[in-house]
Amino acid sequence: MTHFNFFGMQRSGNHAIIAWLMKNGDPTDQVFFNNCQPGRRVMGTFRQIERDGRRVAVWKRKDDPEIQQVLKRFPDYGETYVSYENTSLSGVFKENFVIAPDMPDAKPVNVYIYRDLLNWLASTWARLDDANDSTSIDVVSEVLARASTWRQNLVLIHDQAFLDTHKIVPVCYDTWFGDREYRKTILTRLDVEHRDVSLPEVQSYGKGSSFDGMSKRKDAAAMAVHERWKEMLDSESFRLILKVLLMDADMVSSLKKYAPDTLDLMQLEFNLALNTMGSTSRIGGSQLAQEGT
Repeated sequence: MTHFNFFGMQRSGNHAIIAWLMKNGDPTDQVFFNNCQPGRRVMGTFRQIERDGRRVAVWKRKDDPEIQQVLKRFPDYGETYVSYENTSLSGVFKENFVIAPDMPDAKPVNVYIYRDLLNWLASTWARLDDANDSTSIDVVSEVLARASTWRQNLVLIHDQAFLDTHKIVPVCYDTWFGDREYRKTILTRLDVEHRDVSLPEVQSYGKGSSFDGMSKRKDAAAMAVHERWKEMLDSESFRLILKVLLMDADMVSSLKKYAPDTLDLMQLEFNLALNTMGSTSRIGGSQLAQEGT
């Protein structure tokens, strides 16, 4: 049996990459459990199920006959894919922690899917802003909390000893989206046959893209996934989030070490976006504009 665990912050392209890997697997003997909770039973916490490329459960009762028909073979499918969202890697990969208690004999391949900070923030904010009041401090707090987890995971995926110990393969969505050779390399690292390295259709999980919805389902390559952050610079709330992150010493230090181009871009664009709004002060080693009060 092949068993994949996927970890990643929401809006990081998780479902696109999972769908692509499943497309390269055996479509006649695979099952996908979406958005489970680590440390608890897969069968008790899944939010949706796909069986052989078809969604068979969306927010249904777990005693639904169709679901039970899928579950009766668990965990004996040839390929099992399980996703865990917004999860801290340090919290999951710690001593004596069992990720899936109902799969005690599984020897999973662990995949961490991540996206560059600016576009991930833009997509995260756009989704939460669409569902909530954008002026709510609770929404801003949620984005900042997720950004803290994103940063902690960024540090860990650059720790080769940590990756080797827990057999984790990091996959960068930005590179995966635009680089066909990178997609081939990932398939090789995961020991998956190269059946189809093209981009999959846009997935409907989470209502599709935060910006395009399902409008580009058949043409995923047309999405401007590398430019999402530019569409958010007019949002005062989004600029506030950038400002707070640039005031956080741990975030600045981690970006400086592991994503210096992103840090430079944040500092440059943030200043340009706010340079007419007030005086400046030095925070975190860079000149930042302060919004007028």
